Amino acid sequence: MHINQSLEVKLVQTRIQVTFNLGNFDYLIVRPGRTNLNDGAWHSVRILRSFTAVDVLIDDYGDGPGGYALRELTTDAVFNQLTIGPKIQNRDHVTL
Repeated sequence: MHINQSLEVKLVQTRIQVTFNLGNFDYLIVRPGRTNLNDGAWHSVRILRSFTAVDVLIDDYGDGPGGYALRELTTDAVFNQLTIGPKIQNRDHVTL
């Protein structure tokens, strides 16, 4: 059983960052390299995982090489939790 699993999608500076935490220190950080997402337009982000490979598509296109740091994802991991938006801890309210 895997505990403390999560998938986090956020903007870092002007680009998207996707972080997988599979528990037990198996993690992957993907930062696609070219598309600035702070242009005032709506964008779609698709995250695809097949075994140990992860693709991040922005506006239905691959975004070219980016930076990443990883320990190989395990093929039997199942996400028990998916969080979209800010982390909410000890706050009365959050505005999205």
